[in-house]
Amino acid sequence: MATSDPLSELRIVLLGRSGEEKSKVGNAILRREVFSVKHQFERAQGLVNGRPVALINTPDLLDPLLPVKELFNQIERCVTLSAPGPHAFLLLQQKRRFTNMEIKGLETVLYCFSDAAFSKIVVQADKLYGNLPTSHKNVVDMCSGNYHIFNGSSLDDKEAAELISKIDHVVGNDEKCFLSRMIFQETELAKRKEEKEWEQREDQILETEKSSQKTKSFEQKETLFPEIEESLEEKELKKEHKQKESQFPEIEESLEEKELKKEHEQKESQFPEIEESLEEKELKKEHMQKETQFPEIEESLEEKELKKEHKQKESQFPEIEESLEEKELKKEHMQKETQFPEIEESPKKKEHPK
Repeated sequence: MATSDPLSELRIVLLGRSGEEKSKVGNAILRREVFSVKHQFERAQGLVNGRPVALINTPDLLDPLLPVKELFNQIERCVTLSAPGPHAFLLLQQKRRFTNMEIKGLETVLYCFSDAAFSKIVVQADKLYGNLPTSHKNVVDMCSGNYHIFNGSSLDDKEAAELISKIDHVVGNDEKCFLSRMIFQETELAKRKEEKEWEQREDQILETEKSSQKTKSFEQKETLFPEIEESLEEKELKKEHKQKESQFPEIEESLEEKELKKEHEQKESQFPEIEESLEEKELKKEHMQKETQFPEIEESLEEKELKKEHKQKESQFPEIEESLEEKELKKEHMQKETQFPEIEESPKKKEHPK
């Protein structure tokens, strides 16, 4: 890239845990105060030994506690500031050693850009590779062995030019960005798609609210005017019934009669004994009503019946009837004798003188 077009802009993303250190190094490279110490995205450009350079300062992308969704949002912001994409990364040294979580975070960030990003990064060092701590060596190894020794706080013009030359060498003749224009466009399309989906969701929510308002209004009307609703429904039913009757009066009557007959036949076939018992009960009830209304007639009828029965017996057994009558007379005579003995004797005395 440097050999093919030395005047094209070199876009570099600054990475590191310390926001203050990144701002100092960025200002030293561009030879002026352009970056604040704030932990936010900033872009600045300038000339370094006649070479156009654009630096993108970032917040702490290596934070192990940074949520994945937030990390993706910040990377998207970084892509926007370095559009159509960065050429290289500069990882600044920190006073303490790199932790395993920080190394893992760096790996995630580079992977989000491109697999080629692992060969397009320069690691700051303060000593030769052999004298570096083990954690620092691991970071350099992961970044294809690319490191450069410099002191960020006291970077002069010559050292700044050497650093940019080192980064140019790492980029080489590969003029392609880590994130190609097509990938960047896909990111933009994905963003627009998400915005469109949110707009559709908002429209659906508004439609749902409108429909719920209509339903609520209708329910309120029903609660306020239930009698009106019922009367309208009754009128509609009556109107429909009258229309049917006017169209098919004879059919309606015949169908009703058939239905009643069918129901009666079913009851008779299912409960014949119940029907008979009901008939008997009805007759008894009628008889009792007559008795209460005409008791004397009932008694006379009963006496006539008894007399008739007695006459029949007399005609059948006349001798028995006579003997019974004689016995009855004798019994009556004996009772009189026991009651009036003197009367019985006096007639005898009078009869004796004769």
